[in-house]
Amino acid sequence: MLLHCRYLDITKVIMEHIYTKEENNCKLVKTRANRIKFLLDYSKSLNIIEHEGLTFESNLN
Repeated sequence: MLLHCRYLDITKVIMEHIYTKEENNCKLVKTRANRIKFLLDYSKSLNIIEHEGLTFESNLN
């Protein structure tokens, strides 16, 4: 039990180190209205059907 708790403590420290780095690699970009309209229209026309573990995607144009 003590060994398992120690493992969890070490894992927590490692995970905190990996996922708490601050990275300023993000930058804001400008977009045009026609690109936003295209993406919205595409997402509205995308149809995803799941049947017996299979996924079918179709674009309803």
